[in-house]
Amino acid sequence: MRKRLVRNILFVLCLLSLCLGAAACTNYDDVKVLDAEYSDDIKGTEDTTINNDTTDNSEQITVYLSIDYPDEAKISDVDDYPLTVSKDATVIDALETYRDAENTIVSIETGSGYSYVTNIGGLSEGDLGKEWGWVFEVNDQIVMESADVCKLEAKDEIQWEYVNYNELSF
Repeated sequence: MRKRLVRNILFVLCLLSLCLGAAACTNYDDVKVLDAEYSDDIKGTEDTTINNDTTDNSEQITVYLSIDYPDEAKISDVDDYPLTVSKDATVIDALETYRDAENTIVSIETGSGYSYVTNIGGLSEGDLGKEWGWVFEVNDQIVMESADVCKLEAKDEIQWEYVNYNELSF
């Protein structure tokens, strides 16, 4: 648990420095937010592999997505949700595939050289306080690149977690 906490802290610090550096160089006219409406009526099952890609099956891989919400959010976690994505897919591509399959909200700010996830499932950055936000890991490892650059491999496990940055410690 402590090892994961240290990894999350390091990731958050790197993410913040990346965002601050990108924000200094970004023309905010370029910022886009991508949303899909949330509906309880359209839910997949954990046993369903979603395929939003039209390429040949040999060009696809299966990855697994988990989303950890804090108890205060009163939103059910997502555990090992299987997704079929193209073999050159990124973490953002997988999250967007999940968004489309579940018709849920995912907001992503994009600018010059970065993408930043600000909302998953209706829980936005800062909803539980200004120090709260989304971080991700792949295969229980902190990734030191943006989610739109991080390439996935077959059977990768992606975990998004909504964390309070002030509660992270070394």
